[in-house]
Amino acid sequence: MKMKPYDLNKWFSPRYAIYYLASLLKKHGEIVLTSGRYKKEREAWIMGLALLGINKKTGLQWWLQVPEEDPPDMRAMTMVPNVEKNWNEMNDREIEIVQITKFTDNSIEDEILRKLNSKSYIKETSLIVYMNRNAFISDMRLLAEKLKGKINISDIWVVAAVAKDSPKHILFSLYPDFQVVNFDMFEEMSKIPRGDQLDITRAKGTNMSLYENMPLTKFIPTK
Repeated sequence: MKMKPYDLNKWFSPRYAIYYLASLLKKHGEIVLTSGRYKKEREAWIMGLALLGINKKTGLQWWLQVPEEDPPDMRAMTMVPNVEKNWNEMNDREIEIVQITKFTDNSIEDEILRKLNSKSYIKETSLIVYMNRNAFISDMRLLAEKLKGKINISDIWVVAAVAKDSPKHILFSLYPDFQVVNFDMFEEMSKIPRGDQLDITRAKGTNMSLYENMPLTKFIPTK
């Protein structure tokens, strides 16, 4: 069967990205968590997880997309109703992803700066830091202060599970100000309306259709 080309007008729900990685794990095993072949799928999972917290914080539904070119690692957007004009306007952001694991030797601060110094980003870029190791941050505000004056992007968010294999997570902002959101992964996914793909070219950007078993080439760009 001939696959349809990657479509820049298609956006995916956080739930889709999270379930997609879960399906790959079930099919291929633990290699999905380490192989460079699945790097974009892991980044999309992290993006989806963070957007669940953003959904709860903002009361809006956010969507994600994997860009064809890097940077950025990811794109995120939400549709904001314009009542006066009777249409929806797209508010989108470029996102960089960094994962801190038990194999990461650097401190959180150094790893963030290493990521940001590796490429050039537009000022409106956001950074999502996924904490995938045991770490105790005695004062998150102190960490935020250490980063001030060294940051050339818009904002930095850290997302982590409160305990190993727990659906409960914390999302907090390190920059430009300090904010905290506590959320349950499964609870927030259950709040997302039916429909895991958004086509912004249809029905004033509001048409949603649910797709099952969507081919990889329609979700992750391929060269």
